[in-house]
Amino acid sequence: MRIRIHLDNGPVEKQSIAETYQGRTRPPQLQAIEGHKTLCLKTGRMFIQENHNQIFLVPSYSSERIT
Repeated sequence: MRIRIHLDNGPVEKQSIAETYQGRTRPPQLQAIEGHKTLCLKTGRMFIQENHNQIFLVPSYSSERIT
């Protein structure tokens, strides 16, 4: 599942939330999505992703590019 979040100081390449914010407080935009249900496209089941090593931030180089 992909969602778009604007981060002023996000990573310049794909990184997990855990790597990007190790030892620092996560921005409010990321804190707001914690605990939300996510759909597993493989199983079709809803789950809550709590492992920040498995949630990735991928920079968008164009505000018009939607992935």
